[in-house]
Amino acid sequence: MKSGKEVYGIIWEENETGNNFNYYFSSSSDYQRLKNRLQSALYAIYKLDLNEVIFAEVIGK
Repeated sequence: MKSGKEVYGIIWEENETGNNFNYYFSSSSDYQRLKNRLQSALYAIYKLDLNEVIFAEVIGK
């Protein structure tokens, strides 16, 4: 991150409207819980400004 903080997790995009996308960041486990819709799970998910990301690596799709 531009702040100098090194973080590891998942970044994904969700279509807001038309060609507008929102980007989010979370840990791998929170992302899996969200996608599996586990209602009792607590999620640490943050809306992400891509301008703050210095480097990201695509590991899978």
